[in-house]
Amino acid sequence: MSSSSLAPVQLQVDRYGLLTILIFGNIGNVFIMFLFKNHWKNPCAVYLMSAAVTNILLLTFNIPMALYSFDYGDPASNSMVLCKLRPYLSNVWSQMGRYFVALAYIDRLRTFSRLSTARYLIGILKEGKLLNQEFDAQRMAEQLRSCLKEWHVKECAVRLYSAESFLYKLINSTLRTEDWSKIDTLGPFCYLLWLHEINAFHWNEDIVYRGVTLKDKMLEEYKQAVGTYIIWPAYTSTSLNRQAAEQFGNTLFIIKLDRGLGNFVSNISSLSHYPHEQEVLLACGYRLKVDKVERELGNEKYLIHLSDHGWNNV
Repeated sequence: MSSSSLAPVQLQVDRYGLLTILIFGNIGNVFIMFLFKNHWKNPCAVYLMSAAVTNILLLTFNIPMALYSFDYGDPASNSMVLCKLRPYLSNVWSQMGRYFVALAYIDRLRTFSRLSTARYLIGILKEGKLLNQEFDAQRMAEQLRSCLKEWHVKECAVRLYSAESFLYKLINSTLRTEDWSKIDTLGPFCYLLWLHEINAFHWNEDIVYRGVTLKDKMLEEYKQAVGTYIIWPAYTSTSLNRQAAEQFGNTLFIIKLDRGLGNFVSNISSLSHYPHEQEVLLACGYRLKVDKVERELGNEKYLIHLSDHGWNNV
């Protein structure tokens, strides 16, 4: 087909293509305005309707002039005022449309953030009420709400967790028993702890300690597990200070950390309610190898040596 025969075809494609955009584009814009016409108090709806109005102006101003130019020439070439206004108005309406759409996205993001905030707070308040700990739950929710305004929500969650409260005990007991019924109330808060573990994870090989009280049956289970891997399902608080850890219980865990893949560790001493303990938090589901169980000479304390080799050494 020759170039001379292609020109009329191209002209018709452009003509009907622009006409289609004008008709269906404005139908879509009118539909958006109709859809949100009763939601004037919703900022997102106002932004979207404003974007629809500017898009109507843009299409209605530009496309008829382009269609007119196919048969009679560009009208802007015969009018100095129209020649100056056409690019100016087109750019202004186009930018305004993008601006209003961006504002709508921002408003939705802020709304979803507020919904997430509500989930954190409602879960704490609900569990506090069930355990008759409403005063503590209200206090924690208020602290978390104040931190959200300052974008320190993860750090605030760690600080609240480190306090000896019903929330600390409830989270760990729920993780140990795998109680899935509390995923809606405790899940959002645990998600904040998990985010902190990932963002704060920066660890070199070191040794941490944890003092606990173990019954004879549990001690025997650790003796039988020597040479094998175990998983601690709950979050586990440990200390860089051996003397601080030795003050608790009849058993001392001595844990060698090695930045293993799959295990997350964070030093929370600067956030903890007990900074002198030099607390290091091990993430839930932490995997460790039981290396040795021994009785410390001169007292009744057991020493259980564990090592973190990550998922690479199975």
